[in-house]
Amino acid sequence: METLQNELDRLIATLPNVDAFRANLETLVSVYPFNDYEYMIATLLAADKLTHDEYIELRDGYMARNRFMYIFEISAPRGFGDAWAQDHLKELVPDLQNWVLASKEVASNQYYSAGQHRGNTGEGQLHLKDDNIRKFAQFEAKSNELAGAIRKAYERQMEA
Repeated sequence: METLQNELDRLIATLPNVDAFRANLETLVSVYPFNDYEYMIATLLAADKLTHDEYIELRDGYMARNRFMYIFEISAPRGFGDAWAQDHLKELVPDLQNWVLASKEVASNQYYSAGQHRGNTGEGQLHLKDDNIRKFAQFEAKSNELAGAIRKAYERQMEA
């Protein structure tokens, strides 16, 4: 962030109305997705102090220095898991283990907790731990077997 701020400060100093710009920036109200940086960059582009190519270079440099910044934009735990954690884990552990259970198999499992969080209704959590994970061996599926495992779980779910 410091590198980006320094580069923007250098460019802002070249504006003909730098004092007025900085006064406006001080009173700027930020509301996502409009913020200080968006305002600085738009002003620099409009004043021809920053070309589009220079903007792309600035942006790419920032993203290269801050590879995981997008994580902070993820607003919910599920989104975090889907958007980042699962892919990151696959990088760390290419043969990530999956377990595929039918809904009724989860709900009737002795390791299922109906209340994931205090006061929560309608959601639960299946607790797989080192001491019980072997009991889930029948539900294991490698990544390349997921589609078939899901079909089989569906069939088990539909059984009377």
